[in-house]
Amino acid sequence: MYKRQAYNTVTDKIKVPLTHNQFVALISLAYDIGHNKFATSKIVKCLNTGDYQCATYFMEFAEVVKQKGMGVSNMLFDRRVAEVSLFSSI
Repeated sequence: MYKRQAYNTVTDKIKVPLTHNQFVALISLAYDIGHNKFATSKIVKCLNTGDYQCATYFMEFAEVVKQKGMGVSNMLFDRRVAEVSLFSSI
């Protein structure tokens, strides 16, 4: 997915107001996990009901486990944490 596609995905799927930081964090997430996964994620569903706390929680776990029982890589986990931090900041 290209950055422009990630931008379009977020603007098309998120129907509630976002701060600039929330918007940027969601673009990063959409870029990393892809259009379909982002579009059908619990994050989008939570946000579109106005539940910003729920969306923050699910951002940390958006990446699918790489191998059964292995969890995500440290780099991917760190990226999700950075996105959550950005999403949660003013």
